[in-house]
Amino acid sequence: MTPQASPASLPHIPEILRLICEHLIWEKKTLVALARTCKTLEGPALDVLWFSLDDFYQLVKCLPSNVLREETKDDKTTYLVLKHYLLLSDCSRLLHYAKRVRHFTFVNLGRMSPKQVHITVFQGLQVALQGHKLLPNVRHLTWRCKNLNISPYLHMFLGPNLSKIQYTFSPRSPVQLSLVPALCEQYHSLKAVEFLFDDDNSSTKSKGQATGLISIFIYKWSSLESLTVPNATYSALLKLSQLPHLKSLKIIQCKLDNDPPTTSKGGFPVLASLELQQCHAASDCIAVITLMGCSPLRDMRVAIIEAETSSSWKKIFLSINQHCCHDTLQNFHFWDGDGQDMIPTSTRTDMIKYEDIRPLLDFHNIRIINAGFHRGLYLSNPSLIKEMATCWKSIEILIFEHSKSFRGGNSSNISLLDLLPISEHCSELQMLGLPFHANSLPELDKDNVPWSNVCATNLTRLFVGNSPITNPALVAATLSAIFPSLEDILTISDDLDDGDGDLEQNPTVQTMHDAWKQTEELVKMFSIVRTQERSYTRSH
Repeated sequence: MTPQASPASLPHIPEILRLICEHLIWEKKTLVALARTCKTLEGPALDVLWFSLDDFYQLVKCLPSNVLREETKDDKTTYLVLKHYLLLSDCSRLLHYAKRVRHFTFVNLGRMSPKQVHITVFQGLQVALQGHKLLPNVRHLTWRCKNLNISPYLHMFLGPNLSKIQYTFSPRSPVQLSLVPALCEQYHSLKAVEFLFDDDNSSTKSKGQATGLISIFIYKWSSLESLTVPNATYSALLKLSQLPHLKSLKIIQCKLDNDPPTTSKGGFPVLASLELQQCHAASDCIAVITLMGCSPLRDMRVAIIEAETSSSWKKIFLSINQHCCHDTLQNFHFWDGDGQDMIPTSTRTDMIKYEDIRPLLDFHNIRIINAGFHRGLYLSNPSLIKEMATCWKSIEILIFEHSKSFRGGNSSNISLLDLLPISEHCSELQMLGLPFHANSLPELDKDNVPWSNVCATNLTRLFVGNSPITNPALVAATLSAIFPSLEDILTISDDLDDGDGDLEQNPTVQTMHDAWKQTEELVKMFSIVRTQERSYTRSH
């Protein structure tokens, strides 16, 4: 009989104990029990429990009860208030836990936050700590504080090992804005920085001044790997393009200087992800894209508030073709519009045409294309679908116009059977969204079945938008043959049915939605039969 080892004889290997506790990261009660078991387990369990902290209120409650009191104001906000000055000895328990925090989130939304730490606590901690950091080992910090009196105490939470910070501030606040240069000058080793404007009523002038200040400092982080800014000047982007380690760049509300140059400069030697959000004009996007040079871009996201003309996107796509590496780009996300519906009276001359997106066909390693155009997409010729399918053989997600912009009339000349080239060439495809019509299907020659070369067996979801349909059974039979693994069919109504009564007010949309949902149920049944057929064919 093998004797069992007692707990006291088990090897105390820190790495193993840490892995055990990390495995229990979502089992808070279990971790608390482990921490109370013995000194050996206390440290690893507490490290996991306090690894991520998003409630400063709870940390402050670790101070002795005789130095704190809770006060509830008329607005039903509860404050932790300091009774008297703190001594360093009063903070021993709090610091015992604070040193274990690696990710810290501080959010103070003023009256919207029901529990808050009073400014007297910040003042007391600053005096008691005598210049030491409250969170000496924090690595990631998220800070959003509407209380301008508390903002100056941000420095207490910035440990020497800080590598990532997300700082949300008001452009109107000189106090919050002054912290931007301080971060740059004191924390040179930051690798990820996010500067965000708080959602307030700041004027364009205030935002412009804040952008100017940010632009002066952001390129001074030589080890920066990821950057998010509300905007930046073109001269700052030129300097950013020379950073040797920058891999991800996101610009929100991109609006550059007047008439930025559009000639290629070359830069961003290791940039893999570029996101241009809420761009004011196509020219702003193009100015940034021309800086790419031979960047090994993998992901690109471009969102314009409103494209000036249908040719605006064509200019953007041409610029992408000319200035971005064809071999590395895999994921495209494009949107325009301000969230409003597409104007139903849009004509085909106003819409994005297939010829406009043709420059993207040179990117043969594309995995994802997700595009929603405010003006809509007009597909005029079925042969274009075949060209698209043969160029994007590795595509996994191909969605055009799946959004509320589908409320406009269906403008496609593409029929259901015209999707066959996609089924034949795109073996990796999982999601498809293209406008087409399924009103009529031709009689098929039983000796020449058109879907004999189907290879898109991974496609499970189809976005049909407002594609018309008259015979759900026949459409379902065809779809189950073309896309044998299809499970879900989503229509425009799946976007519209958001509780505002749109479906009830639009009987045409409701009728179309019901027909496609009937098709969806039939597809599932037909797919079972198709699976049995293929199994029988292989066995014989």
